[in-house]
Amino acid sequence: AGACTLQDMVYDFSGSSCHYNSDYPNVSLNVVAYNPACATGVVYKEVSGSVNGTYNNGTDTPVPNFTINAVIDTNNDGVYDPLTDPVAMTEVTAVDGSYQICVEPSATNNYLLVVNESDPAVSTYTLHTGVSTNPFVWPPTTVNTTANFDFDPPGGISGYLYQDADGS
Repeated sequence: AGACTLQDMVYDFSGSSCHYNSDYPNVSLNVVAYNPACATGVVYKEVSGSVNGTYNNGTDTPVPNFTINAVIDTNNDGVYDPLTDPVAMTEVTAVDGSYQICVEPSATNNYLLVVNESDPAVSTYTLHTGVSTNPFVWPPTTVNTTANFDFDPPGGISGYLYQDADGS
């Protein structure tokens, strides 16, 4: 028995043998190519005093090893429902907080990019609304989109509290 190649054989998965096209004359291989729909972005924590909703490299703190999930919005309502919206792809941010997540474009459903706001890396921060949304709605026809997740530092009040001793 000689070596088998894809061009002239079909592998028999029930055993460990090759069958040549003369054994299976009607076998064909169909390859479908598509341009993946990709989303890229940065997950970062704003530095107190520079909360502006824009990633400032060198000032803001990137969040590495942070999980981003692309889920299929089965009813296209823009709301993540873990019981009905399956995870299509998961990525983890790089050391610089960046990520790229690619999925097969969908003709019928939007994707949602979902992050865990209670992850220990950002649990004391708040997702910057108006800039970042969780989930981020990702239309299936958009081949490339930017989706940054911006977490603002905890707020606080500072100053002095005085007790008025004479009631004036």
